[in-house]
Amino acid sequence: MAAPCVARAAQVRTRALPRMAHSHARSHAHAKVIPPRSIPPSPPLPPGAGFAGLACGAAYNGLKPVVEFMTWNFAMQAVDHVVNSAAKQLYMSAGDINVPIVFRGPNGAAAGVAAQHSQDFAAWYSSVPGLKVFSPYSAEDARGMIKAAIRDPNPVCILENEMLYGQSFPMSAEAQGADFCTPFGKAKVERAGTDCTIATFSRMVGVSLAAAAELQEKHGLSVEVLNLRCLRPLDRPALVASVKKTGRLVTAEEGWPQSGVGAELGAVVYEEAFDFLDAPVMRVTGVDVPMPYAINLEKAALPQQSDSESPRGGWGRGWGGGGGGGVGARLRPWAPMRSSTRTCPPHCHRPARRRPARQLNAALSSSNSPSPTSLRAVVNSVLKTCYRGKKSQL
Repeated sequence: MAAPCVARAAQVRTRALPRMAHSHARSHAHAKVIPPRSIPPSPPLPPGAGFAGLACGAAYNGLKPVVEFMTWNFAMQAVDHVVNSAAKQLYMSAGDINVPIVFRGPNGAAAGVAAQHSQDFAAWYSSVPGLKVFSPYSAEDARGMIKAAIRDPNPVCILENEMLYGQSFPMSAEAQGADFCTPFGKAKVERAGTDCTIATFSRMVGVSLAAAAELQEKHGLSVEVLNLRCLRPLDRPALVASVKKTGRLVTAEEGWPQSGVGAELGAVVYEEAFDFLDAPVMRVTGVDVPMPYAINLEKAALPQQSDSESPRGGWGRGWGGGGGGGVGARLRPWAPMRSSTRTCPPHCHRPARRRPARQLNAALSSSNSPSPTSLRAVVNSVLKTCYRGKKSQL
């Protein structure tokens, strides 16, 4: 509806200006009359920018609009309203004007929509102060999040995933209640484990659960899957508690590796649980390239569930392939490793355990096998390769 309004306004301006020029010409003989066709009409605003700005103005006046983008890729035209108008207004008005607004829509890659329609904006919006960012996985997540977002007096972004729209999930009786809401800043343990933590969100939760089940069945490894759910505020205590229990962390996301969500999770763990880590944090991401259109290249650029286990490899590039810039679970042979024996610090309440770090470094240096392209392969590399599948050493 924004484009016709702009077009009519342009027509009115085009007709009005020549009259003003004529009156100016009567009082000043040297003035020239401007022909009507010489004034180009204003181009129509992009739809996303139009209704996003309209909704922000409505929220300023006490309404609670819910803005749905066809995809978050189209919100690029409206990012000024989301980041500058909605997120910052409460701060810039010294707490006088809050913006109760919800922005929602599909985020990340779909299928065959190429580079401009396949971006993951989780790291973008979760870095903005003033925004709250949800990213649902299950039907319960989505229902609780939209209710919590509408009830919250602050701007909330809900980053959904189009590939999950047709997937069915069980719904508990509690989740179907009228007052059920997903709390902000609270992660959910989808699967409990003791050997390794996979921290992830959105569609990658399902892939992580499949990887954890296969590792349990084939190798007897207990992997904990942590569904972050809320990316801002981030549930740092839940992440730190899980890593303290398992001693290892693998992060999984569809977005690009540099400055991604996994990088933030790794920083949190290194800051608050470094002494509890038994291995470096491994990041699993998409390839550091724009999304290809060809279906085979698109599949190669995204994390897949296909199992390509490698007994020694997998440290060069990580899940999703690529090279350079620390893509995915990159771990170079010269990366600092823990010694084979260590003494726990005073605040560590678990006994010291042997770490075959020398064997791991040797495997990294001599590995010529292909890199894995699945989360299961990355986790298997962390656990099976390091400890040769022997739980007595874990």
